[in-house]
Amino acid sequence: MEAYGALARALDEQQDARLVTDEIAQHGFARDRSCARPGVRDVLEAPDELMPGAEWVVEMHAMGQTWASRTRVDEVDRSARTITYRSGTDDGNPSFTRWQWTVDDHEAGCEVRVSWDLHPETFWRRHLIVHLRRPALAREVPTSLQELAEAAERPASSR
Repeated sequence: MEAYGALARALDEQQDARLVTDEIAQHGFARDRSCARPGVRDVLEAPDELMPGAEWVVEMHAMGQTWASRTRVDEVDRSARTITYRSGTDDGNPSFTRWQWTVDDHEAGCEVRVSWDLHPETFWRRHLIVHLRRPALAREVPTSLQELAEAAERPASSR
């Protein structure tokens, strides 16, 4: 069983798609935006640069449990303005989520699209957790897009 979703947000006319892609790639998700996400308590490890093979680890907390979630970057394609990565628990569980962020030109400036595919591989992930995670992501991803919009609007010197 797979579960997927996607959301998009247009940024204002002053935001160039290439610059927003660079904002995502240079600052990554862990340092500034992930901790604003519900359930993320702390950044345990963060790469200096978002590039294929780079990893970051965050401490998650939900349903009375705390665990480490590891993310590995699969692709950073600045010409296509796409970043793809895979995240999952850091305890050997084979379940994972594949993410893709794409920045396109838009009449309002640019549009950032986020898509995710949940791959619940174990019994409890397939029959319980996926049904909790899907609606949680529908709430969390808009927060990440808002944080990205705010970061992109700040002058480069203050980022």
